[in-house]
Amino acid sequence: MKFREFAREGHKDQFKKYKNEPYIEHPIRVAALVKTVAQSREMLCAAYLHDGVEDTPVTLDDIRERFGVKVAGLVRN
Repeated sequence: MKFREFAREGHKDQFKKYKNEPYIEHPIRVAALVKTVAQSREMLCAAYLHDGVEDTPVTLDDIRERFGVKVAGLVRN
């Protein structure tokens, strides 16, 4: 599963507080911002996944196993 789909699946039933907007729109906007600067695939992946550990059942170990140590480190920080 690609990181975008992984993030979308993790946030599938979530909505932003005070807005009637799917939560996944936030990581999509963060990734768009990251795309405006020099970035790596790992940075873009972490942009999509950055709230997953806080807001979904996903753990850093899950991210590390699926997307690698570097992505998990970026998400952790």
